[in-house]
Amino acid sequence: STPRSSLVHPALAMPRGSKRAAAAPTRGAPQKKAKAKEDPNLAGVREAISQAQLPEACRAMLIASMPHSLGVPSGERLELQHMVVRMIGEALEEVRAQLQAAVAAETVHVQEVLGSRGEAEAKVKEAQAALSAAEEAVRETTTSLGQASNEVCDGKTDVNEKEVARSHGDEEFETAKKALSELEAAIATHFKALMDIGDEAGEAHFAALLPLLEGEALEESLMKALPSTCAKKPVERSSFDAMTLDQFGQHLADRAAGLRQAVESAAPAAEERTAAVEAAQAKLETAVALQSKCMEDMLAAKGAEGSAAAVLAQASAALGATFPLLEAAEAALQEKTDALEQFTDYNMACFEVLRDMLSASPPDAVGGAM
Repeated sequence: STPRSSLVHPALAMPRGSKRAAAAPTRGAPQKKAKAKEDPNLAGVREAISQAQLPEACRAMLIASMPHSLGVPSGERLELQHMVVRMIGEALEEVRAQLQAAVAAETVHVQEVLGSRGEAEAKVKEAQAALSAAEEAVRETTTSLGQASNEVCDGKTDVNEKEVARSHGDEEFETAKKALSELEAAIATHFKALMDIGDEAGEAHFAALLPLLEGEALEESLMKALPSTCAKKPVERSSFDAMTLDQFGQHLADRAAGLRQAVESAAPAAEERTAAVEAAQAKLETAVALQSKCMEDMLAAKGAEGSAAAVLAQASAALGATFPLLEAAEAALQEKTDALEQFTDYNMACFEVLRDMLSASPPDAVGGAM
């Protein structure tokens, strides 16, 4: 008989109840035997066994034993053949379990990437909302700064107008004050000296008082008498001279009283003009302080806007990075799913057809590998 592998039981090669044929005659030309056609389903099982994580010796044993176990109808198999079929089935179930685990792992990975993308999308939305708020803050602070700047401009105009009004209004007031001050000083110094009997510098004192008389409506007789009266020494003056000086003194006193009344009458209005200037200046200072604060707020808002834009750019980049990751994960999942379906629909189907085969005639082949 032809030698067999030590892993194959001799009974696996013979149907039950058959007898060995007698030795063929040695005379004459040898007859060629037609090679038995292999069941195509065995190819699917062989491919599946090649995927199993087995020691090479075990794999070789299973592959060599396939035709003598799976190739025998289930009802005609010996116990050893059934054992080999079970071993092949267990090996294929392990391969299927590994493929299922790979699909499950890739499914988890896809879900993780989807979760990461969801988180990235949420961060993008959050960053967009923050940027919108920052842009709105920039618009608001810019508007406030514009309003504050307008108030500063208006305040400067108001201060200038108030100062001009005070300057024009105080011109007469200051002139009257100066005239009163000069007149009072002249009366206290020069006129008093004229009246002092011991002072003989009458002409000099009259000369100092004379400018104060410009524009004054003095009686002509008094104006003619004053120079000669003031030039006389006190001891040389007559009663007429004394009367002349008295009239002159009264005129100076009346003049001072008129100026004093003018100053006193104009003082409230001058104080009001000064108060108006001070109020305008205080308002301007407040407006300038507000303008400075608005400028600080606007710069801070612009800084926040820049930061928010940078955060949005980073979030968008992170979101964009998830798309190729998801595409790769879904492709890997599809690949693992296809491999599992291919193994189940083809390799396992080939095994199940052979495992459950009832007749010796070859069963229909399962669809080939995809």
